[in-house]
Parts: sequence; C-alpha cells; structure tokens
Amino acid sequence: MWKWLKLKDAINARQRWHHADEHLAWFKQIVDIEQWKLNVEMTFLREKVSDKPPKNYQLDLFSPDDGVYEYSVLCSNKQLTAANLLAFYNGRCNMERHIGEIKGEFAFDSIPTQHYQANSAYQQISVLAYNLVRNFQIDAALTTNRKPTASRTNLFIFDSLKTLRFEWINVAGRLLTLASGKTLRLNECDVRQKKYEKISEALTRLAAA
Repeated sequence: MWKWLKLKDAINARQRWHHADEHLAWFKQIVDIEQWKLNVEMTFLREKVSDKPPKNYQLDLFSPDDGVYEYSVLCSNKQLTAANLLAFYNGRCNMERHIGEIKGEFAFDSIPTQHYQANSAYQQISVLAYNLVRNFQIDAALTTNRKPTASRTNLFIFDSLKTLRFEWINVAGRLLTLASGKTLRLNECDVRQKKYEKISEALTRLAAA
C-alpha cells in the first residue's frame, strides 16, 4: 500500500466491484509501476468490517481500513479465485505466529555474542530446536490433522512449546532415595499420566518400525 504505487487512487476511482460473497468484493487491474518500469496485474479486495465507521474515525489519513471496509491488494501468479487468494495469503500470514514462538520460546531474536559466525550458529541451533519440538510431536502422536482449507497452512495442529511446558514438561516432583535407588516421584494427575503413556507407546512403535 505504498503511496507511490497509487493504489489508493485506483480504489477510490473504482465504481463497480465483483462480489465474492456478502462481505468480500474484488477487482483486478494492471498497475503501472513507473519506478520499476513494470506493468503488474494486482487483485484489489475489500472486506466489510462495519456498517458505519466508528465515531470520530479519521478519514483524512491514508489507511487500508476506512472504518467500513478493510482493503487489501495482492500480487500473485496463482490462478485462484479472489476469496481463495485472500485465504491463501492469510494462511501465509499465520507464519507470524510461528515466528513469534521461535523468537519468544527459542530465543531466536537474541544476539549472544559480537561475532557473526557465533550468532549464526546460535540461530541455527534455535531453528533446529524448534523443528525438533515439532517433529517430536509428530513422532509422539501429539498432533491432530488439520482440515484442508483454502488457507493451506500446516498439515497438523501443533502445540506451542509454552503449552507443552505447562501441560507435561514442567511438573512438580520430588527426588526420593528408596531401597531400589533414586526415584523421581511426580504429583498424581490422570490426564498427565495418560499423556505420558501415549507418548511412550508412540515412541515404542516408532523404535520398532
């Protein structure tokens, strides 16, 4: 939505929109990008978010949201309907949540040293840890299949590392010295016990395969 692309002018000049449903409308137009000397076909979309703008809404500022419609402009080589194209884009935007997890739970956004190679290695380890947690959930049968949709996100529904810590990793327990040796005794919880048993059975099947 950069001003030099003149996308707002194209939106304001548009008289008729194609309607994908009662909330979503769209049109396609060739946009002349003078700075790049390119003519690019773009899909303009607007989603109705309200019947009237909120009180004291500032309409004089350029914003992709005017209080009634929220506007989007997408450039893609995919041969999709406007609704499916927007859904695919929103599915890709879902990656922001995963990026937030890897930054927050795996400290990807930390810069631990003043050396480029050491920092690069650190980030690679963070990514590896993130992928290992995801892969462990698949191997331990902790995931559920996600229904296929136009957004086309992950095939599985994963839990964040924060959820895994809360549900079955960070558990109160005591290390006891018994006649049989050192024993870790956890507080009793049927739900957590069933989770442990499910993980153990899945990993046993995986090892035997």
